[in-house]
Amino acid sequence: MVIEIDGATHDQQEDADRRRDAYMTSLGLRIVRISATELLADPEAVADGIYRLCEGVAGPSTTQPDG
Repeated sequence: MVIEIDGATHDQQEDADRRRDAYMTSLGLRIVRISATELLADPEAVADGIYRLCEGVAGPSTTQPDG
């Protein structure tokens, strides 16, 4: 998963972002965009959202149970 925080300059580089997104998607990566405004307004909610997204894509645990 790729998490990108989009600030004010994002609107000026849409073509480059689109190409980079296509490349990352071709590698099997999921791209999540979050606006800087949203992050600054409520960082805890953004962190919670990212955590929930990660729960949905996490693979099986590699830890062994004790015993």
